[in-house]
Amino acid sequence: MFLARKHTAAALADIGRHFGRRSHSTVLAAEKTVRKWMTSQSSIVLADATWDVIRQFAVLKTFCEPAEANTSVFYDSTNPCHLF
Repeated sequence: MFLARKHTAAALADIGRHFGRRSHSTVLAAEKTVRKWMTSQSSIVLADATWDVIRQFAVLKTFCEPAEANTSVFYDSTNPCHLF
């Protein structure tokens, strides 16, 4: 949700719909949480792995070639690069 807010012009409701019919307030809360992680340079634990938040965003961004923003189509659930 954070990446969708940062790299698209999609409405909060559209982002929420894409992530399992979540509300716009859920999208805002998710964005706030990730920003807090990034400003405190936190690590997060997912399952049994610890992830450095800032490093993981950098890795994902370098993995994906920058593409021209297409605001008419917001999602492609099979490709994480659609956000860049």
